[in-house]
Amino acid sequence: MRNQADAIVDELDDDLGDDLHGVFYGDFRNRNYTVAHLHDEVQDEFEPSEIMDLVSAVVNEQLEIHDHDDLTHMLGDVRVTVRAFENSAHILVWDSREETGLMVGTSHDAATIGTTLAAVESTVEA
Repeated sequence: MRNQADAIVDELDDDLGDDLHGVFYGDFRNRNYTVAHLHDEVQDEFEPSEIMDLVSAVVNEQLEIHDHDDLTHMLGDVRVTVRAFENSAHILVWDSREETGLMVGTSHDAATIGTTLAAVESTVEA
């Protein structure tokens, strides 16, 4: 997972610049995350504990949906989710069997989200 996170940071840092807010990876179920990239402005705006609480909130919501939503399993395993907020977007990619994955935080812009989604999917599939 570290290699995938590093590859995403390298690609998106070039493609998105300041629109790349953060990249986190790790064991979702046990809330054990590592920061692969964190933009300076995010570090200035939030305390480290707040950042990890935000990551946990996004991840926990996805785990709850996965644990309780039998109907969508007919569509196959969830690979990527996108949550768009007023000031940011979070793209979460994970392996539901191992419950490991990564989350990419970006600005809330359709082009940025599309670029991020393409990078995440190509890196994970590689």
